Order: sequence, then structure tokens, then C-alpha cells
Amino acid sequence: MIFYGCAAVACIMIVNYSSAIMFNSCPTRSPAIKHPLTLRDRIGVIADSHGNIASMTDCIQRLTQHCADTIVHLGDFFDSEIHHNLKNIVDIITSNNILAIKGNNDYQIEKLLDNGHSMDLGPSDRQRLRQFLRSLALNFTSGSFCFAHSRPFDSIRAFYEPVDTGSTEQAAIIFRHTNHHVLFCGHSHLPMLFRWRSGIVTREPIQERNPVVFHQNERYIVIVGSSDKGECGFIDREKMVYERIRL
Repeated sequence: MIFYGCAAVACIMIVNYSSAIMFNSCPTRSPAIKHPLTLRDRIGVIADSHGNIASMTDCIQRLTQHCADTIVHLGDFFDSEIHHNLKNIVDIITSNNILAIKGNNDYQIEKLLDNGHSMDLGPSDRQRLRQFLRSLALNFTSGSFCFAHSRPFDSIRAFYEPVDTGSTEQAAIIFRHTNHHVLFCGHSHLPMLFRWRSGIVTREPIQERNPVVFHQNERYIVIVGSSDKGECGFIDREKMVYERIRL
């Protein structure tokens, strides 16, 4: 894992076409992660299913075939405009022991419930749904890996702001303010890799059937892509590789 020392001045160069931004390396700060977890080596990741039960269950099935020990949903399992099947989605998440992170659409559903929206649910189901949403973390860490819906900070703004804006600027800010070896996130629906190497940040498409190898002297942000569009991913932490899975 790369840590920025405060004894010397270093920089991050953002590479996106011809643009570059320089940062002083000190001081750094880590986000307020409240839920460190110990996960096993084979981890499936899903993001942004947006109420699409068929795509979410297809991803679960594919990741189970990969012998994933744990499946993490990186948020937006709900869609704020689609209010049917909410109970069924929670049932799928809980029955499959999926670790879920709160996304911005999930937060909007939570606020609608708090404001008295019935969601066409009975009182007990509404209460269960509210308790489920309130229990979710905005992010969590497992070893040197971090999992978040978008930016890995404990604020509402963090899961609304995309990492991938077509440039490397937001990724460079995350590298600057955290020390995770790899961040896995969603929100931006196109699978994409941001790589920090020797002070330079690059933006690279993630190719299917071409696993990403995580090197010790580099840092990474992996955007998984949208389950709603047939995307999920598989992490083998023992081999330190990530595989894009296209349904």
C-alpha cells in the first residue's frame, strides 16, 4: 500500500488528454470509515441495479458460479422513481447474505419513507424497510480495500458526486485524501479503472476477459459498472486480480 509521507513534498499528476494538476502531498487524511470488515478472498461486486430484480439475480447467480465467498452490492439497489418490488429487493439482499452499501437512490427512498410516503406497503413492511436502510453504511473497509457507492467519505454529498466525470480529477482527489490500495465503487455506470502510479493518475477502460492485476506499488479505483446494464465484477484477493463480468 502507498502512504504519503509528510517529510517531503510530492505530487499527483492528473493525466487526461493534456491536463495536469499538481498537489502538495501533506497533510493527508483518511475518511471516517466506521465499519471495517474481514472478508474472505473471493468477493463478488454488484452496483446500480436500480430496482431491476432480474439483472440483480442474474449477477448473483454468475458470481455464485465464480464461487464468491461474499457478494457486496455497492448501492442503488433501489430506484427513487420505482416504488414497487422494494420488499422483494430487500428479501433478495438479506436471503443471499449480501453486504449492501447505501446509494443515493436508496437514500431518497429512505427520506420518502421518513416523510410518510406509504410506498404501497403495510406498516410492518414500511418499518422493516426503514430499519434496513438506516442500518446501511455509506462505505466500509476490508484490509487495504474500500467499498463505497461513489466517493469513499462519510457524507451525503459523497454518494451523489461521481468519481468518473470523463477526466481523472475526482480520482486524483480521492487518491490524495485516502490511503486505500483499491477502492471499488459504482454510481458511474461505465466500467472504468483509475490507476495511481508514481504520482500519475490515468483513466483506463476495463476490458472483459482481461483481468486487472493489482500491483503493490500502485493504487486503484475500480468502477464496477451498472448491474442494470448487465455488469458486475469478481475480486480474487489472493491473486490480487479483478475480473469484469458481462452478463
